[in-house]
Amino acid sequence: MILQLLEMLMNNIGEPIHKQVIDVGLLPILVKIVKKKSDLPVREKIFLLLDATQTSLGGASGSFPQYYSAYYDLVVGTASTVFY
Repeated sequence: MILQLLEMLMNNIGEPIHKQVIDVGLLPILVKIVKKKSDLPVREKIFLLLDATQTSLGGASGSFPQYYSAYYDLVVGTASTVFY
């Protein structure tokens, strides 16, 4: 439920929420959750949220490259884990 709220805020409010997620240190927490070996639906939801967000923000050269970095860290770090 919390992830749905975060996704809704990010999709509807945009830049202020993206900045807040970065400023309060939520991105590293989300990455840490995905890297854990439990609760696949939550991990997958976070992974997909970070993927969609970094894509919509322009990736590595976009307005918030921190999202791309977090996503890339997951792609490289979880290459043996299938999310699709």
